Parts: sequence; structure tokens; C-alpha cells
Amino acid sequence: MTNLTNRLNCSDLNKDLYRIGIKDSEKCDCGYPWEDAYHYLLKCKKYNKLQEEMLKSLDFIEHVKTADLLYGKNKYSMCQNVLIFQKVQKFIKSKTRFK
Repeated sequence: MTNLTNRLNCSDLNKDLYRIGIKDSEKCDCGYPWEDAYHYLLKCKKYNKLQEEMLKSLDFIEHVKTADLLYGKNKYSMCQNVLIFQKVQKFIKSKTRFK
């Protein structure tokens, strides 16, 4: 899974797989009613430690939104947007969720 698949809503997250008929439920394994990019990147209790590490390294983002993590923002410098992309990719790749 990559930032791109999350942006296009065609990831291996349960909500996307449910929408196209591959999964029977959009529910997250943690018990949350759906597993989408917002839940996965920011709220899933299975990944709290990794989320905290990622967000700590992106402390220049105020009031983090899923869109900030997936697209960056014009108000951030190119270096900051690259850093966002790198940290999100590291977060995604550090999990066994998509292996």
C-alpha cells in the first residue's frame, strides 16, 4: 500500500475492499466500525506507538488531518512536504498490516 492507493480509495484497507465487494465488512480488526485512511493513519489503537512517532516527527503540522498526510499542503515548504511523504511511507511500510 502507498500514499497513492490511499488517495484513490483503492487501498487494502477494509473499507476500500468492502466497497468493491472483496471483504464482507469494513470493520477494523481493532473493533472500530471501519478501517479507512483516517482511522489507520491517526486513530487505530493497534498502531498508537507508530502513529505517535510519525506525528512527533511532523510536529510542524497543526491539527493533523488525513489530507495533510496524504497530499501535503501548499503552505508547507517542499522539504516539509517531502518529509510528510517519507514519514507516511515509513509508517505504512513498518507495519505487518500490508505484507
